[in-house]
Amino acid sequence: MTRLRRPSTIERRRQRGVGLLEMLAALVLLALMLALIPGALELVGRFQRTRADFERAEATSAALRSLDRWISSAVPVNRTSSGGERVLGMEGRGDAISFIAAAPQSMNIAGLASYRLALVSEPQGRASNRNLAVIVVPLTPDARQGLTGDDKPTILVENVSGLSLRYFGVPHSGPGPASWRSTWPGLAGLPALVEITIETASAGGWDFSGSPKLTITIPVRQAQRS
Repeated sequence: MTRLRRPSTIERRRQRGVGLLEMLAALVLLALMLALIPGALELVGRFQRTRADFERAEATSAALRSLDRWISSAVPVNRTSSGGERVLGMEGRGDAISFIAAAPQSMNIAGLASYRLALVSEPQGRASNRNLAVIVVPLTPDARQGLTGDDKPTILVENVSGLSLRYFGVPHSGPGPASWRSTWPGLAGLPALVEITIETASAGGWDFSGSPKLTITIPVRQAQRS
C-alpha cells in the first residue's frame, strides 16, 4: 500500500509564494491595460477627426474646381421686360453670388441656367452649422417642366464657418478705374475677376484646408438673349 506524502511546510510556503507572485503580475498587467485605454480611445477619436478634416479638405477642393468651371463660363444675358431691354450680368455680395451660365451636364438639358452660391443653415440645426450650397435653376420655362426640386440647394461643402467674395472690374453703372469691390451690381455686366475664400472649421485641431482662396478669370463675352 502506497502512502501519500504530505507536502512539507517549506513546500507549502513556496507554493503559496508562487501564487502570490502570479496574482501581483496579473494586477500589474491589468493596471497597465487600464492606463492605456484612455490614450487608445483618444488616439481613435483623433484619427476620426483627422479623417473628417481630410474629407472636408477634399470636398472643398472639388467645390472650388466646380466653381471655377461655372463662374468662368458666366455670360451676360439680354432680357426684354416692360421697362425695356436690360443686360443681366452677375449680382455679387460679400457672402453670396448669382450669375448665369450654361446649365450643368447633370441636368441633361441644353441652354442657360441661373446659379446662386451662398451659405445655408441646416434644418433644425444650430445656427453655426452652415453648408456651402448652390441652387441651379434653368432659365427656360420648358426646361423647368419635368425637373423636380429646381430650387433645392445642392450641398458642396459641409460645416463651413465663412464665405468671402470679392470682385475686380469696372461696373458699367459706376465711374472710376478697375478695383476690387465687396459687391457687384446685377446690371453692371460681368467683373474681370472673382475671388472666393472658403473658411472651414477643423474637427481635429488642425486646419488642412488653410482657408483656400481661388481667383477666377471671366473672359469678355457678348450678351446672349434669353
